Amino acid sequence: MDQLELSVIQWSSRFSVTQLSTQLLDPLHLPCTVSVMMGNRAWPELAHIALHKRGPDVSQVGTTWLGDLVATDAVRPFTDEEVDSMGGEAAFLPSLWATTRLPMQKGYETWAMPWQADVRVIFYWRDILNDSGIDEESAFETPQNVAQAMEKLRTSKVAASWSIWASSRATALQNAASWIWEAGGDFLSHDGRRVLFDQPEARRGLASFLSLARRHAPPGHTLALQDHSVTERFAKRQAAIAMGPCRWLMAIRAQATVSDVDAKLGIAPPPGPAFVGGSNLIVWQHTRHLQEAIDLVRLLTSREAQIDLRLLRSVPTREEVLAEPPYTNIAHFRVIAQALESGRPFPVYIKWGTVENALADLLEYLWE
Repeated sequence: MDQLELSVIQWSSRFSVTQLSTQLLDPLHLPCTVSVMMGNRAWPELAHIALHKRGPDVSQVGTTWLGDLVATDAVRPFTDEEVDSMGGEAAFLPSLWATTRLPMQKGYETWAMPWQADVRVIFYWRDILNDSGIDEESAFETPQNVAQAMEKLRTSKVAASWSIWASSRATALQNAASWIWEAGGDFLSHDGRRVLFDQPEARRGLASFLSLARRHAPPGHTLALQDHSVTERFAKRQAAIAMGPCRWLMAIRAQATVSDVDAKLGIAPPPGPAFVGGSNLIVWQHTRHLQEAIDLVRLLTSREAQIDLRLLRSVPTREEVLAEPPYTNIAHFRVIAQALESGRPFPVYIKWGTVENALADLLEYLWE
């Protein structure tokens, strides 16, 4: 008998397939193999599976990829009974549950279950901001405050007075989304039939974000650096501010060159609603182990598994787990939980992936 297969995405070198298997999969007592997709290759590999209808039974997918995968008719929706058995909509953060369905299209089927959460936050060194005359309590409240703080850093005599504001092209667009939303703009209309990113509000927000380029890093530090480059530079205090995925927190703490990193490191939400993303779990139509695949998703999204996700340096998606320590009693994690609660995802529509890629290309060009 062939085994049930789960494909997961390795976003960083700190991901451990062994921990995933021993902590989360072994209790299921099912023959299950885990295949790993590297982060920069995950989308092409998932598209190949969707096209050829062959491969793993269950896959981890980025929240913004769901619409394009559903359009291939390769994804099996979850029944209402299956969703209820996993806790139902109320068990998960609303911003993440919104990434499991396609509004106004394909009915209201649930095509995925939230697994790992992510949200864009701003990391900064408290002492560097203080030495530059910047009030950390208000520095990131509005786009205008951010621009003023960046200008003070640019003109200060403090070492590491410049900042990195993105890593990958996708992250850059996700960062810019906060400025667009704060200005009252959006990307698509509610029904997904009309673009809104060309409207005055969205253009005003994007212009505000792009104005940060003149206060950015020295020449040679482009918008689209790799994650490890950003976290390493920031951890070595070669940058005063960095904006990106909340999962950077662990990398920054591990790479920091100061002994009192938790006291000196600050985290703040962006000036507008934070982009909320992460990854969901889908079941492929071609699976020959349907019940086992459903059981696997139920296990991985359970409260117990969501608590164990911390071993994989991941943020849970269930409300009840985010209402427990460390998300209630440690300042850094409280900010992450609050940003998840107040943030927004990108729209989940068929062909959104095409729009997202085109906007990311344009944003990089405009920034440069």
